[in-house]
Amino acid sequence: MNITESLECNTIINRLHVTTTTKDEQTNVKITKQTRKHGSFIEVLRDMFLPKGYPNSVTSDYTGYQTWDTLQALCSSLTGVLATRAILKGYGVGNLNASVASASIQWITRDAAGMLGRIIFAWKWGTDLDCNSKTWRFAADLLNDFGMTLEMISPLFGPSYFLPISCLGLISKSICGVAGGCTKASLTQHFAKRDNLADVSAKDGSQETAIALVGMLLGMVMAASIPDDDDSIQVYFKTWLFFIIFTVIHLLCNYRAVSLVQLTSINRYRANLIYQHFNENNNNQIPTPKQISLKENILFRQSDLSIELGVSFTDINGDLKRVSGSDKDDKYMIWSNNKQKKNHLIKIAISSTATSSDIIEGYFESITLVHGHSKLPSDFIQQLSNGGWCLDRMLLNTSGWRYTIDR
Repeated sequence: MNITESLECNTIINRLHVTTTTKDEQTNVKITKQTRKHGSFIEVLRDMFLPKGYPNSVTSDYTGYQTWDTLQALCSSLTGVLATRAILKGYGVGNLNASVASASIQWITRDAAGMLGRIIFAWKWGTDLDCNSKTWRFAADLLNDFGMTLEMISPLFGPSYFLPISCLGLISKSICGVAGGCTKASLTQHFAKRDNLADVSAKDGSQETAIALVGMLLGMVMAASIPDDDDSIQVYFKTWLFFIIFTVIHLLCNYRAVSLVQLTSINRYRANLIYQHFNENNNNQIPTPKQISLKENILFRQSDLSIELGVSFTDINGDLKRVSGSDKDDKYMIWSNNKQKKNHLIKIAISSTATSSDIIEGYFESITLVHGHSKLPSDFIQQLSNGGWCLDRMLLNTSGWRYTIDR
């Protein structure tokens, strides 16, 4: 019996001749031919830095995102070397009059400021990180570059202003750590096509570590080319030229990486884009995640509609009229003030038995009310599912209230 078997993605193909003895039913296997798609060294690198089963085990946008993300990480490492150099200079490294105690106090103060910044940011904006992960992923790197810029300029203002300016820089970088880490987890979950979240995350960590090592080596070469004891205008120009070039490349690569991600989860912004496409299209076709990703503006999103989701019944006032949800089995109830689009206010109460798809349906029904259009097709949710949208995750940022009707 001749058999052909292949490792995932046809990296290795074996042609086998298998025989079974009649007496003891022992199976004998002989490889007649083996074909390798890559050399053994390439296979080792592939296994070291890419998820098992790549590219079939990840989404189609993984490769593009990781490529640009790797480039931005390299640039960030290089600018980080320059910022660290500036901070050490501000601490008094190389200055014979500087004291260890003073440097220690400044170090502790900066760390404390960064910790407080992380706590306050997570408290205020933690929920929104899930709902708008692409925006916050890019915003995190903007904050990181802003923080490093503050660290770069802090020694220029003298000892009196070094500490407050460098503290602001570290707070900005600390917020980047929270926003970047949380949104990266959300994006990793999106990329993990085969529930291989841990593997995708681990290999992403390996890629970052390798790039950080390369960045450190290049950073050492770059730092060595800048004299420490020379405060001439030429040295300042060279330092800032390096910093500005790598910062600009860092932001461009980051924007490109995030813009390539085709999230299938529905948040408020993507819901509005889906509805606009659906309403403007004569065939009433649901756009795919790829089509919506091309329309998404990562930095300057359109403002959310005045739709309050998951409200308490105590928030319903006399100006609102119930327009949906009169039956006890309904998964949500909708109230509207019946005003024009600009001043239109919608409030939605959610049943305790409502699923994510029910809440998504209620939100889209509310969008039609705001725009004054007719009701959605009865199979609208099914069309969303068929179009590649995930209805198991709901990222519409609800207030958290659920109701139960006593029978």
